[in-house]
Amino acid sequence: MAGASQFWDKERLISQSMGEHDRGSVVWDYIAVYPAGRAWDQRPPQPLYSGGPVIHVIDETRTALAQALQGDQVHPAGSK
Repeated sequence: MAGASQFWDKERLISQSMGEHDRGSVVWDYIAVYPAGRAWDQRPPQPLYSGGPVIHVIDETRTALAQALQGDQVHPAGSK
């Protein structure tokens, strides 16, 4: 079973853990596909796929999710 989550990161804690260092580097409108069971430690793990703005990467995200659910290797992460 797969799940999706959306978070309101008011204090931008997730954004900071993903590399935010000033107002110009705030992480928003971003989507990532992670392997099942992968735990986040100090930083998020390497995603199987990442991209954004979300509206521009819907098809790629659907493909990455389908591949991840089948256990296939997904193409390397990279933002558009």
